[in-house]
Amino acid sequence: DIARERESERAVWHHVRRAITIAFVVGALNLVLLVFLPDIVGQALLGDSWFLVKPLMLPVALKVLLMAGQSGLRAALIGQRRITTAMVTDIVSMGLICICMVTGAAVGDVKGALWAMVVATVLSNGCWWVAMVWKGRDITPVRAEPVVA
Repeated sequence: DIARERESERAVWHHVRRAITIAFVVGALNLVLLVFLPDIVGQALLGDSWFLVKPLMLPVALKVLLMAGQSGLRAALIGQRRITTAMVTDIVSMGLICICMVTGAAVGDVKGALWAMVVATVLSNGCWWVAMVWKGRDITPVRAEPVVA
């Protein structure tokens, strides 16, 4: 839809808002499910490993919820034929996530890596939003405004 409506900024933002809303609802449900999952259910699903995994559920669920903040932005950039911006943002975001996770793992083992991933996702969200509003070097059609005398 975005590719067909890329000329209308309003239509593009409509699609982005819809994607973010849907992803946020799914992320919030996931957070509630993972964080408040009763021990008896977790243990039935994962056995003895449940008690090892349980403390990691909050950062994982927060990561999923935070990903909602960038849902639809990549599609909007690509639909607007801003491929270079999308690719650069992808590379920068992945670099941030890798650096943060390795640093977090070095400092705080698995918990540190997961919490660092949450921080990296916040930074990544910032990158995607800047990319979305930035009208930099990508080739975008510019329409000449009629001169009214």
